[in-house]
Amino acid sequence: MKEKVIIVCAGKVFRRNLAAIADSFEIVALADNNRSREVIEGYRCIRMDEIASYDYDRIIICSVQYEPVIREQLSGFGIESARIYDIESLVKRLYYRKDIQKYRKDKSTYIEACIKSGTQKFIYDAQNEIPLLTDYRDDAGAIDPHYFLTDIMMAREVMKRKPQKHYDIGSRIDGFVSHLLAGDTDVTVIDIRPLNEVNPGGGIKSLKFIQADAANLDYLQDNPIDSLSALHSIEHFGLGRYGDSIDPEAHSKAMRSMVRVLRHGGYLYLAVPVGREDKLCFNAHRIFSPLTILENFESLALEKMWLLHEMQFYEYTSEDIKAEKFKNLIGEYDCGLYIFKKL
Repeated sequence: MKEKVIIVCAGKVFRRNLAAIADSFEIVALADNNRSREVIEGYRCIRMDEIASYDYDRIIICSVQYEPVIREQLSGFGIESARIYDIESLVKRLYYRKDIQKYRKDKSTYIEACIKSGTQKFIYDAQNEIPLLTDYRDDAGAIDPHYFLTDIMMAREVMKRKPQKHYDIGSRIDGFVSHLLAGDTDVTVIDIRPLNEVNPGGGIKSLKFIQADAANLDYLQDNPIDSLSALHSIEHFGLGRYGDSIDPEAHSKAMRSMVRVLRHGGYLYLAVPVGREDKLCFNAHRIFSPLTILENFESLALEKMWLLHEMQFYEYTSEDIKAEKFKNLIGEYDCGLYIFKKL
């Protein structure tokens, strides 16, 4: 008889391994902190606090990044750690025999092909063997739709206005910032974490870096910046996740600071998680109502807002947001992209 399992995190990792999991277990339900649909892949999707009401043997956490946080959350619901499978160790168990068999078959086929062709180059040598067994199961690329699409959309908007210098707060170096650098835009990145992998004074002369807390920006004077961005960063401020100080108001302080340092006529590019209501998911992030963002930047003019919902962009004006026209579409965890101008 198969073990009954509840899957936590019904995202890409779950979908990639669904066939193997379904073959070995009876899936009772899916649970997610950001439940957007009642049914996913034919399975009922429930809230995390509903798990205890279901009959199950084990829980499988289908997330590598958030596995420790989810374990802590499940512990708070009274679920013993011994009843939890993490996806990394589980996948090794489910696929190990298949991976080994494929590798041995590929190796044998390659050796036979070399003998048959008579080639003397790049022939198999056991001394140089480096078995990598799992890459064939990976996708061609790991794309997070929120970050991937947001980075492209916002980089296009910045480059459309061709600023000589751009300042960024905590966005992805290997996404949004790299797009701007490829477009010959000088970028100064501000982040509380160190930037060890890239030497800004070396081969990337157009990239500058300031390691500092961006919640106050007190090291910058008033109104010096023409172009400023913060993509998926301010929702984390004050939660301690990235080594910053605990401060429930850090996000509001950061918003006020961004308004202060923005020059008149300058543009602010902002992306944050949005949902039907304000929500704190400690210590991962905050989710903002679109109205909350508009209220915090009431001294700026909103040029446009995009709601990124299920891989589609929907555009709203300031009046649309105030009328809450997003209500019939927005999920519990979507992405809001804002372009503000300081008049």
